[in-house]
Amino acid sequence: MEGEPGRGQEGSQKGLQNAEEPEHRASDLNLRQTSSQTEPLIKSGRSSGKPEAAIGRVSAKVALLSEKSLSCFSLIITGECNFDCSYCYQEKDGLSLDPGVAARALDFLIPFFARDCAILFCGGEPLLRADVIREAVLLAAEKGRKSGKNLSYAISTNGSLLDENILNFLDRFKFTVLLSFDGSAQEACRKPGSYRTVSAALDRLLARPAIELHTNSVFTPETVDHLSSSIRDIVGRGVPDVQISFSTHIRWGREAVARLEEELSRLRGFLLPFVQRTGRVPVTNFRRPAQSGIFGCRAGETRMALSPDGRLWGCHHFYDFHKKMKDPSSARFCFGDLDSFVAHSERSTARTLPHYADLRVDYFHTPSRFCGQCKDVYDCVICPVDAALSSGIIGRIVSDDCRIRRVFREQRRRLWEDLEAPGRELDSSGRRESRRQVHS
Repeated sequence: MEGEPGRGQEGSQKGLQNAEEPEHRASDLNLRQTSSQTEPLIKSGRSSGKPEAAIGRVSAKVALLSEKSLSCFSLIITGECNFDCSYCYQEKDGLSLDPGVAARALDFLIPFFARDCAILFCGGEPLLRADVIREAVLLAAEKGRKSGKNLSYAISTNGSLLDENILNFLDRFKFTVLLSFDGSAQEACRKPGSYRTVSAALDRLLARPAIELHTNSVFTPETVDHLSSSIRDIVGRGVPDVQISFSTHIRWGREAVARLEEELSRLRGFLLPFVQRTGRVPVTNFRRPAQSGIFGCRAGETRMALSPDGRLWGCHHFYDFHKKMKDPSSARFCFGDLDSFVAHSERSTARTLPHYADLRVDYFHTPSRFCGQCKDVYDCVICPVDAALSSGIIGRIVSDDCRIRRVFREQRRRLWEDLEAPGRELDSSGRRESRRQVHS
């Protein structure tokens, strides 16, 4: 999610909230990740905070499937990965999505896609089963063309398996690629020797103008000193959309947060002349939200996901949470297996969707208070599952997470104060227009 930091995980799905439906603007993956905005509350994922807006959202949440208009459908291709990143919360389970199940899901759900809809491929490392991705894209492209849908495609990947055949395919279908790349911190928490491989993949992706490249860089208390230099290097190499994420599975503590603040201040010093020179903000965390308001997650409403075991969820992050926490109560967010959903879709939707209705930041809480009491509630974007992967409870935000986001918001505010000093003209958003809508 743009404007707020995401969380670390292999494949960086959170950062692709940008490739799903940026949750704080009217498309970040932040979840991650996610970063999104109802007509009072529905269209943007944000509300005015008025009671009638909340009522409108709940009623929309229990809408029948026949009334849906999905703007993003995620296919979790596999739970396997060829990296073993220390900050990744995902658990390898040996499962991979059956191509036939993926085909049946697309065949049933494409009629419920919005005219403009993104299909996201994530994992694990989805390119371990590039064959499943290829079959799904070819099928979706054909069905989308026949039904008048404008489909776009996105993938989150560690980049290690990007050969020429795969690059040609991504180029042909104009994929958005979210590359998980930690810069000079790459090998501190990730696969030894991976810096050279992923760095080369970045250059090869940049050489393909039909591919829209985003990067996600994850930092921990041990690697935070690499932040400003790593992001400067990635921006300098020409990546147009750069996301900073962090891992809160390890206790940060005040000293580590202070070092994070120093690194972000250094990065802000780099970004100021860059933006003044180019007129765009390449680091999504420093982009100003398109509007202010209370963030609400739209999982299950405009997004759905198919997991490798053939079940449907409101978002791929809920599957991750269910698998990691092994909490039977999290199964309430599951719409059921594909076959039962196809047979009883309206019943499954009416039963499951209300569980997604109250995922608003003003209903969340930290150990010390409810988020609705915080002065920053209108500017805070946080995915409920993203936070719960550290806290263990949907709606609870750990203190480290809250402090880190506050630091990011302050540094963003200072950058925009400097940019809007007298005599400086800049577009209100400070960001370029995307070639196509890519939905964190």
